[in-house]
Amino acid sequence: MNLLLAVLNYFDLGVLPPQPVLGKKKSNRLWISLVMYCGVILGVLCENWLGLIKTNQPFSLATFGIERVLFAVIIATAVFPNVFPKVFGRESASQTAVPAQRRFLQFCVAFQNGFFWQALLKLL
Repeated sequence: MNLLLAVLNYFDLGVLPPQPVLGKKKSNRLWISLVMYCGVILGVLCENWLGLIKTNQPFSLATFGIERVLFAVIIATAVFPNVFPKVFGRESASQTAVPAQRRFLQFCVAFQNGFFWQALLKLL
């Protein structure tokens, strides 16, 4: 049970306070975290697509197949949970409303993390 809790805590990005705040649903934490993970996956895929453009390779299923998508998911789940809370910190229970601009900035950082995950691995 402690191992499961440790795994869940690792993948929790801390985008919502640890205790539910009046008026907020517990499912918000899941959706916001999933959006951030999708941002990293999109960033990794765009970085791979940009690599194809730089090398003048055609964009096709042979050059951009399911392997690249699986690779993006692995990178997102392995690197991002360690980086994101260090950049933004955990939100406290006293923060009742988080501005949409902050969520957009968090998504942009998630997307950018997909482009520069190689450099982040060197720092970990």
